[in-house]
Amino acid sequence: MRETARWRALRRLWRDTRGVSAVEFALIAPMLILVFVGAVTVGSFATIARHVNTVAFTIGNLATQVQTLHNADITDIFAVGNVVMAPVDTSRLTMRLTSIEAVSVNNGPITDVIQWSDGSNVAALTVGTAVTLPTGLLTTAGDSVVMGEATYSFISPSTLMFPNGLTISKQFYFHPRNSPTVTRISP
Repeated sequence: MRETARWRALRRLWRDTRGVSAVEFALIAPMLILVFVGAVTVGSFATIARHVNTVAFTIGNLATQVQTLHNADITDIFAVGNVVMAPVDTSRLTMRLTSIEAVSVNNGPITDVIQWSDGSNVAALTVGTAVTLPTGLLTTAGDSVVMGEATYSFISPSTLMFPNGLTISKQFYFHPRNSPTVTRISP
């Protein structure tokens, strides 16, 4: 008799549907929160990556519109880069402009050499250093390009995704528009 009472209680409990929604929500809520956090993180990453791309393009583009660049011009170009990055925190943004020229000594092979470099939150590259550029970018001695670089250390809004962060980098190469090279004048 006692067994049948227990079985009846279990059957009643099994058929009882009160609270099912709360249990279902408790099971689904962690996954929904994870999807939401993931969407916010991926959205933030995509937005910042687009800004970094635009910054690298803009600073390189601005630098090649003139024949000479002074310190004030470089400062202004980097300030524009910071404005382009807004409203994102610019403390983790680095920007660099580098002029690279194709040089041939005694009609020998062409070497791509750094003519000048300036950085914001990053060291400038060493003048006179040979660099490797994409094939076909500089083919004749005396040709030059200005490389605009931007890098951002992305830190996820949540430690669930990318707990160590990611680095977003972009480079663009521009040929000077008004002269064979862009001359850097200090000060």
